[in-house]
Amino acid sequence: MQRQRNSNMASRKTKIKKRSFSRWVSMLVVVLIVGGGIYLWGFTDFFTVREINIYEGTNLPVDSLSMLTEEYIGCNVFMVSLDNLKEKFLECSDVADVVFKRNLLRRIDCYLKARKPVAAVLSGGLHEVDENGIMLSGRMTGESVDLPLITGIDDLDTEAGREELKVALSVLGLFKECGFSPAHQLSEIHVEDKEIILVWMDMGSVIRLGKEGFEQRIRKLKSVYGVLKEQKSFPMLVDLRFSRQVVIR
Repeated sequence: MQRQRNSNMASRKTKIKKRSFSRWVSMLVVVLIVGGGIYLWGFTDFFTVREINIYEGTNLPVDSLSMLTEEYIGCNVFMVSLDNLKEKFLECSDVADVVFKRNLLRRIDCYLKARKPVAAVLSGGLHEVDENGIMLSGRMTGESVDLPLITGIDDLDTEAGREELKVALSVLGLFKECGFSPAHQLSEIHVEDKEIILVWMDMGSVIRLGKEGFEQRIRKLKSVYGVLKEQKSFPMLVDLRFSRQVVIR
């Protein structure tokens, strides 16, 4: 019995020593990992940003945007404020959003989303605007010829001008929702004394929408368009301003 007790005690002591040794080994590993990380972080250039790449699928001004990233070259890749960098990118009116990816190989990748122009506005020059009325940088691409032209707005820098543009873009949105194609059917959206006038592509037909009730009137246009299209010549004027009738001339 005494021998068995001594054996059990020796076994327990051995297990305690093994557990203690394992704990010390684990602590040593943790210290080495933490120490190595601190050394790499503070005393080497292992995490130093060497390049910031910009990716985009359109005609964004990458060269000028790249200048915004120069101050971050040489910084720690984890210390670069992506929120601040995003604010800088969004100062460019052509950029709608940006997504970042930190790369441990001393690199930050920036994926840009460009604003999409939906119309060209003729007001003190020709400007592309997106669906929210934000004016783009003035770059005109091959797609610009397919954009409907918004005219009649005197000054886009005034509150009245911005409101007129907002109304014109809302009419354009309704036009699309009803299944019409601005690129193939709509030549111009003219604003005149707060009235909206559409000019049909090719035929030059004028469609008067009036000053309000645009959704109802465009739906009315949709309902009569099929009949009008079947005629040998599209009418020069379609007046939708009246509640119970469509005037055609």
